[in-house]
Amino acid sequence: MEEKRDYYTEAQKRATYAFREKNRDAYNAYQRAYHAERMRTDIDYRNRKAKQSIEANRRARERKEANKIASLIIQKEKNTDKLTSSLNADIITTM
Repeated sequence: MEEKRDYYTEAQKRATYAFREKNRDAYNAYQRAYHAERMRTDIDYRNRKAKQSIEANRRARERKEANKIASLIIQKEKNTDKLTSSLNADIITTM
């Protein structure tokens, strides 16, 4: 596999990143306008973004379900520990 060629010098990259940092609001407005224009005119871009959105939503649902299951398991373990400690306390007091 060929190495990706980089046509910008380090100084050009630093200058670009410095400009973006100083003009963050203007650059964000530029990015929003660019995205809106691409969504309006480029069907491939729109389809790619729709697929990415669907995939991101699927992953978010899976994470949410995993967190829900994990919290249920933790809660069951806490309840089991309370019951076990309660039983142990009862056994100790009856002896």
